[in-house]
Amino acid sequence: MVYKYTKYLIACLLFFYLIVPNVFSAENKQVVTVWLTNFSKSLKYFVRIDKTSAPVLVSNKQRISGAGDDFAKFTSIIKDREQERKEAIFQYHGNLPANIKWIYPSPNRKLLIVGFEDPSFFPIKSIVLFNAITLVQITSFKANDYISDLRWSKDSKIIVFLEVKTHIDKSLKGLFYAISGHPIPKNTFIVRAIDIRTLREQRIEILSDFNYGEGLFVDDVEKQHGNVR
Repeated sequence: MVYKYTKYLIACLLFFYLIVPNVFSAENKQVVTVWLTNFSKSLKYFVRIDKTSAPVLVSNKQRISGAGDDFAKFTSIIKDREQERKEAIFQYHGNLPANIKWIYPSPNRKLLIVGFEDPSFFPIKSIVLFNAITLVQITSFKANDYISDLRWSKDSKIIVFLEVKTHIDKSLKGLFYAISGHPIPKNTFIVRAIDIRTLREQRIEILSDFNYGEGLFVDDVEKQHGNVR
């Protein structure tokens, strides 16, 4: 009897000391920062992307002072990011479809996220995944409305989207503005994480009905939030 329980105890110890640390190790997690703003508010959300489970909102929203200045900075980041992804096309010039507007390589340079819509003029509604070595298309992804921003995980195994769903404000105030030709868009922001090896997708809604809201990913905060569980 003692031997039986000893075996059970050893098995439990092996599970908790060998298996659990691997599943919940820092390598399986990445915290991304979602920055949402409009003309009056500027908010940040921290979302943990975990290879083994759904994305988790790990901290509450934070209001940032000086929303007007933040919006100007926000716009500048978007333009710089768009320009970087457009310039990446020249690395693969002549080897990909001619109507590609931008490219976003994975950190290991083995994969490419490719867009056929110019974000300077049109919302991004779909993206295509290419093998960066063979330049063969692997798969594609579509948004319900549009993709505001996207990001690779550090190990190049997960694509993270910031998707936006839009509807028009139907309150009395909203209807008045709509009739006058200036409808008020109310945006809902969703973080989608897709494991490109299995195409398994997880998602979490960050904020809904944010008037005139825009969003993007900014530098992740793993170092600052390394102890988040």
